[in-house]
Amino acid sequence: MTSPLSEKVGAAVLASRKERGWSQARLSAESGVPQTVVSSIERAMHSNPPLVTVKRLCTALDAELIVEIRPARLVGKSDQRDPAHAACMAATRRILERVGWTTASEVEIATGRARGFIDLIAFDPATRRLLVIEVKTEIRDVGGLERQVGWYLRQARGAAGRLGWRPQHVSGVVVCLATGAIDATVLANRVELAAAFPIRGRAVRAVLIGGAVVDRRGLILLDPLRRGAAGLMTLAADGRRTPAPYRDYAAFLRARPSRPKRASETAIPSGGEA
Repeated sequence: MTSPLSEKVGAAVLASRKERGWSQARLSAESGVPQTVVSSIERAMHSNPPLVTVKRLCTALDAELIVEIRPARLVGKSDQRDPAHAACMAATRRILERVGWTTASEVEIATGRARGFIDLIAFDPATRRLLVIEVKTEIRDVGGLERQVGWYLRQARGAAGRLGWRPQHVSGVVVCLATGAIDATVLANRVELAAAFPIRGRAVRAVLIGGAVVDRRGLILLDPLRRGAAGLMTLAADGRRTPAPYRDYAAFLRARPSRPKRASETAIPSGGEA
């Protein structure tokens, strides 16, 4: 029984043998593989040709055997140990839920071999609006960000349906950590980002907390250490004159409140002094 794998291997062995001008008998003699097996491999009669046999044929033909395993594409699975991302996620969720949105995080989607995880989706049952939120602490690939959000938006209705939501309007918003580094990236790519994410500043705030309905994508900054919607900020590219709260990702990590010590870390050892 043939298979795509056997056909590919058979064609490659046949082409390599003919390139050297060898007969099947010659290849059999050089490799130690019986001629009947050589013939069956070339004719793709093995659905799963033995790798060790193919290796022997390749060695005899002085051909290179490359075995490649490509894992399924995984997009958007946030690192749970990333404190900046987690802080932005939590702050965004609080802002949305405070004004009545129902939210879900790390919502899985799939297309073929590609799997993705939308950071946050929010649904308003009264207006049947659905928000697709992508959280970024850094922007390294502007084109990649646009493609990622576009894919999420195309899959969002199906993801919402699995949660029992029936959205009528779908909007996408990228919420970025409020750093000077992201301001600089947006300024350097202002034309591309203005086309990909035209809704900014107050217009994005109106979508998140004011009930506005738009059919275009938005981009806004967030300082997760500020209280509530006060943490939502306009980008420098859109006219903000004040410096960003943090120079970059590392500066935000340094600015975070230190983790409270656990009781076990502060307990006085037996026999110690207070």
